[in-house]
Amino acid sequence: MSRSAGYAYAIGYGNELRSDDGIGPRVARALQLSNVKSIAVHQLTPELAQALANSDLAVFIDACLASENSQVQVQSLLPNSSNVIAGHTVDPRSLLALTQAIYGYCPPAWWVTIPGENFELGENLSPLAEQGIEIAIDQINHLIKTARKELCMKLAKSRKFPAAD
Repeated sequence: MSRSAGYAYAIGYGNELRSDDGIGPRVARALQLSNVKSIAVHQLTPELAQALANSDLAVFIDACLASENSQVQVQSLLPNSSNVIAGHTVDPRSLLALTQAIYGYCPPAWWVTIPGENFELGENLSPLAEQGIEIAIDQINHLIKTARKELCMKLAKSRKFPAAD
C-alpha cells in the first residue's frame, strides 16, 4: 500500500450534541491547511486505520475536562496495543496499533486535547472551549508545518547523494 505523499490527517472527534464535547469535530472542520485531510467524526472507529495507513502524519483532536487540564495540550503518540478495542470505539493509541498490525505502518501522531467545562446536552460551546479552539488551531498549524519540515529533512538525510567533485 502506498501512502499519499505529503498528506496529514486531522481527526477531530466528539459528540457535537453534548456542548463542549463537540470541540474536536469543530476544530477539524476549521483547519485550513493544504495537504491536510480533516475528518470530523463522532468517535474513532477501526475503519479509520486505512486512512492513517495512507498518511505521513496524524493529529487526533478531542475535548478534555477542564478539571483534568486547563490548557490545550499537545502530546506525541505511539501505538499501544494494550488498550483494548471495546466494540466499535477506539482511542488514538489503539487505533495506531491497529493500523500498524494491519498495514505494517502507522504515521507519526499527536493528540491535541482542548479543555471544556460544559458536557451537557446542547450545541453551544463554553467561552473556555471557544478560546481553546483558537489556540488549538494555531498549535495544530504549527505542529503540522514543523512535522513536515522534519519529515523532509529525514527523507533528505536517508537518500545518499554523491559528493560534489
